[in-house]
Amino acid sequence: MRLISHKQLRNQVRRGRGRRGVARLRLLIDSIHPQNKRSRSELERRFLHLCLQVGLSQPEVNVTLEVGSRRYKPDFLWRTQRLILEGDSRRFHDTDTAFVDDRRREQHLQLAGWRVSRFTWEQVEFEPRVLAETVRRLLAQ
Repeated sequence: MRLISHKQLRNQVRRGRGRRGVARLRLLIDSIHPQNKRSRSELERRFLHLCLQVGLSQPEVNVTLEVGSRRYKPDFLWRTQRLILEGDSRRFHDTDTAFVDDRRREQHLQLAGWRVSRFTWEQVEFEPRVLAETVRRLLAQ
């Protein structure tokens, strides 16, 4: 009947965190819209939506990746192309500690043969076509 949009439903679920039944509803929503599974932020959801819109292959999202003795959870992972994309927002990546940790992590992944690229909220919001073309070219390399 389309009485409520997916976005409205997501917002309602977000407001109802911790209330009885909300976790089950979120799982149901994720099963209907698999591109939202495992995404941890609005930035990640928007990037996944962009991938769908422009026909990019769907990445693995926030999966555990073992590199040597370390475990990482990259935001987006394309195993065959050995490409990792990380969405960087100022909210989580604009501290001195996060800045240093991000660089160390990126170096470790690169030494293990992974290509790591970063994108920002601004790119998803204001330059989606440019970002999509960049990702397409990275995947083609």
